[in-house]
Amino acid sequence: MSDAAARRIWIERRRWPDRPQSRARGYLLGHDEHGTWLGLPAGHEVLRGDAVLYRGPNPVVMCIPDDGWWVANWYDGAVELFVDVTTPARWFDDTVVLVDLDYGVMVQQGAARLVDAERFEEQRLLYEYPSTIEAGARAAASDVLALADAGTPPFALEVASGWFAMLRVVTDGAANGG
Repeated sequence: MSDAAARRIWIERRRWPDRPQSRARGYLLGHDEHGTWLGLPAGHEVLRGDAVLYRGPNPVVMCIPDDGWWVANWYDGAVELFVDVTTPARWFDDTVVLVDLDYGVMVQQGAARLVDAERFEEQRLLYEYPSTIEAGARAAASDVLALADAGTPPFALEVASGWFAMLRVVTDGAANGG
C-alpha cells in the first residue's frame, strides 16, 4: 500500500456559485483511466461547518473524472449508484471541491434514471447559472444517463468493487495504526 493510497482528503461540496453545503473526510484510494477514486468508511461524518449533519452508515466509494462534470457515488444499500452532476472538480493539497448543480442520475436494480431535473431548473433560474454551466450540466446528465443505463465503466458496480476492497484495506490499516 502506497502512502498516496492512505492519504486523507477533505471532500467539500458546495452549491452554485460558491456556497458551502457539506464536507467529509475520506481517503484517496488511487487513480485509473476513469479518474480519481476516494472512499468514505462506514460511520463517516458529514459536516456543515463544525456541526455533524449525519453519519453515513455504509461505506461509499467515489469516482471523480479528470475533466468531467460529475462525481459517481457507490453506496452499500438500496441505491447502487448515484451520480451528482457538478462543475469540474477543483483540487487543492488535501481537498477536492465539487459544486453540486442539483441534478443527477440514480441507478437502482440495474435501471438508470434522471433525478432532480425540477430542482436543477429551479436553482438554474434562481441563481442565474451562466449558459456554459447550464450546457455543461445538461450534457453531463444526458451522457451519464446513457452510459450508466448501458452499464458502461466506470458506471458499473464491478468497477467500484475493487475500490471498495481498497477502502477496506486502507481503513483496516488506519484502525490498526497504519
